[in-house]
This record gives sequence, structure tokens and C-alpha cells, in this order.
Amino acid sequence: MKNIIWLTNLPAPYRRPIWEELGKNFKLDVYFLLGQKNWRNWNLAACESFSYKFLEFKSRRFGEFEFIPQISFRKISLSNADILVLTSWEAPMYIVMMILAKFMNVRVITLYESTSESRRFNNPIVRYVKGRFYKSADLVLTFGIESTKVIRNLGIPSEKIVELFNPIAPRPPLVSTEPRIGHHYLFAGQLIHRKIS
Repeated sequence: MKNIIWLTNLPAPYRRPIWEELGKNFKLDVYFLLGQKNWRNWNLAACESFSYKFLEFKSRRFGEFEFIPQISFRKISLSNADILVLTSWEAPMYIVMMILAKFMNVRVITLYESTSESRRFNNPIVRYVKGRFYKSADLVLTFGIESTKVIRNLGIPSEKIVELFNPIAPRPPLVSTEPRIGHHYLFAGQLIHRKIS
């Protein structure tokens, strides 16, 4: 059974189903850079299929952006890892883990979810660092055509990119020229157990 280490900032609820599925087929250890008490109030109930740990790194918030300057070589061990999943690039710990994984011959999968409109930083230094980071990965998962465009513009070869579906990609508005009578409802969400429990 392959061992996967997944490194991310917080226990985003939308990632929980992915971790649960991976944990059924692989030994999965998820590490959160931040603490169990966090500004988004995201937490994790007991998990049966994967293990996790909060590293409790200190951070500085700038609006919605949270910078995590701390680095620790002892809190995550890659000695038995086959795959390392990195969900971001902007914290020094992600860059350190990328370098360590390359040194130890651990395959690295990165995620890139932003588009040209949603990315926070776009100056030459950031583009250079981000480009080097994603070029070092063995595989880059993008979410929709727009995030794939950003990654391709960083010079990442197509054979390293796997484009997944973006469930919240912008769509053209539906316009009706016919007048409509009565009540109209719009529901956005998922009618599945984890959303209503």
C-alpha cells in the first residue's frame, strides 16, 4: 500500500470526501499547517480512513490571505512516503517540503485552483518562484480551463498537467425574454448527507 502525505493550511470541509476516499485505498496522513482553532472555524471530526495532525504554526493574516512564515524539518517525516501532495506554494513550508521530497525521490503532486482573475499576486518575482515550484512537481492538478491557462503560462509542460472539472466555474447568465409568473427559487449546494447533518 502506498503512503501519501498531504500538506495543507486548514481542514477545508470540501476536501474531506477526497481524504476519506484516498484513505480507503492508501495510507494517508494529512498535515495542517495551522491550528485546530482557526479563523475560519474549520475543524475535523474523528476520521476512520486517514490520520491527521495540526502543526499549530503561527501565521499573519492580511484580509483573506494568511501568511505562514514558520518552517520545521522535524514535524513531517517523508521517510516512508511514496507521494507528497502540496495544496499551495506561498508558505515557505511548501517550498521546503518540495525540495526535501525531490532530494528523497518522493513523487510530488501539487494543486492549482486559482484563475488569472482570482490569483492574489502577479509580479515578476512571484511568477518566477511560482513557476519554479510548479515545474518541480511531478504532476499539477488544475481545476477548470482557466486555472490550466495560468499554469501553462508559467511554462509548465502539458504532460505534467491534469485538468479536473471546476464545479464553480463562471457561467453565462440564463436570460429569458418571456415573462414568468409565480415564485422562482435558486438552490446552490449539494443535497447529500454531509451537507445537511
